[in-house]
Amino acid sequence: MAYREEKLATARTAVATFIADAQLDSVYLAGSLTAGLGSPTSDVDVFAITSDSEKTGVRQEPLGGQRLDIETYTAEWYENTLRKLADWELSRTDLRSKQLSEEQLDVLIRMRQSEVIKDSPRLTTFRDQLLRNEDKLRQMVLSAWAVEANGHLSDFRGAHQDGDMESAALIGQVLMLCAGKAVAAAAGDLYYGHKWVHCQLRRSAGAAFPLHRFSFLQTGAWAREDYTSGATEFATFTQTLMAAAQILGWEGTHLTEWPFWIAGPEGYRRNPDFTTIHLTQGVLLNDELKRQFVVQPHVALIWSLCNGRPDEEIIDAALHLEPFTVGAEQVPLTAGRVRGILKTLDERGLISRTQFR
Repeated sequence: MAYREEKLATARTAVATFIADAQLDSVYLAGSLTAGLGSPTSDVDVFAITSDSEKTGVRQEPLGGQRLDIETYTAEWYENTLRKLADWELSRTDLRSKQLSEEQLDVLIRMRQSEVIKDSPRLTTFRDQLLRNEDKLRQMVLSAWAVEANGHLSDFRGAHQDGDMESAALIGQVLMLCAGKAVAAAAGDLYYGHKWVHCQLRRSAGAAFPLHRFSFLQTGAWAREDYTSGATEFATFTQTLMAAAQILGWEGTHLTEWPFWIAGPEGYRRNPDFTTIHLTQGVLLNDELKRQFVVQPHVALIWSLCNGRPDEEIIDAALHLEPFTVGAEQVPLTAGRVRGILKTLDERGLISRTQFR
């Protein structure tokens, strides 16, 4: 869009008024506009690395005829944040404490798609470190959306059980947003701001992704029609999005390979009480405060594919997708192994050929 380049050009000129400050190690532009998002009313975000800890913080300044959001951090802040990213692991018993804060994640993600105005060896080092930990960053973003969605899910269920469709629709908007952001992240589109999820899915999720259905469900329109069937479709679709994102986004950006976005009419179906959170070791199938299973990625893949599809379709899809989900050290799947895993999942109550209540 023309406005995007115009705003960035104005920002380049505007920041020239303060980049000569000797205490500023480096300066770069980042945010929705440099990420190919934003709108005509979006601000330009300016990030600065400083040696003066007393000059850190976030401020707004009118420069060059527009408002600039200026965020200043010390080099030590970046070093600590990048170190925490490099050391991060996710376990079943510790889903939150090792996670970067929302601010830290946002700054690192913006740095990925930034335009450097004042470079320095230190900034180059930080950008190189971030590039080396690209997989960790994507995995952390995926887990952040999964954990947030998990928290909203119980509220959604409670409102639904109480027959409070207005509250269920409102909570559902945020819940579906989390799932959509996870899908975008799995496709490599990590931008953290909530408001651009539809744009991100449009450009990154692939032509097969049912964007129209996502928009209908995310905006809460389902609650204005058949409330009961709408809530069922909403829950199933949210579960599908999160499962696909967690399974295909962990090892790489293979999200567009996902075959079954919309539930089919027959065959195995997933237990709707479970959500998916990928761990450093294995995948957590979580029914909050009730039952939890930590399974291998290929098992989680097969469970995720049980979306009202015949056995042969599930088997074919699992054999196709398995290389995207596990390391080379794993024994490759066969049709016989998939059938055996389906049987075990059925016995554990994780899937069924009949409708779950």
